[in-house]
Amino acid sequence: MANRNSFRRLEDVERAWDADPELREAYRREMPYADVARAIIGLRVKHGLSQSDFAARVGRPQSYIARLESGKSNVEVGTLLSFAKALGEHLTIDFDAQAAAQEPSRVLV
Repeated sequence: MANRNSFRRLEDVERAWDADPELREAYRREMPYADVARAIIGLRVKHGLSQSDFAARVGRPQSYIARLESGKSNVEVGTLLSFAKALGEHLTIDFDAQAAAQEPSRVLV
């Protein structure tokens, strides 16, 4: 097991990120994908579905759902609409000028 002192505090990591413009920009670019991934996971969990069950409900392979939930794959709005429809939900996409001033874009599903 790692020594507790070998872990960096989150504040220290964030300070290092803030000091590196390239890292900060990479984080800004990737954040919307992570937001979509969290929204898809939240939808699936809300309905008590495993990835396999969710995939079957929405007519997609489980491996595709896993890629989306990893935040490393792009997803079309039509796909999100089909997920919402398959589970009796409503898709909402929101632009928030206030939040944009504070942090990278967020997607609400």
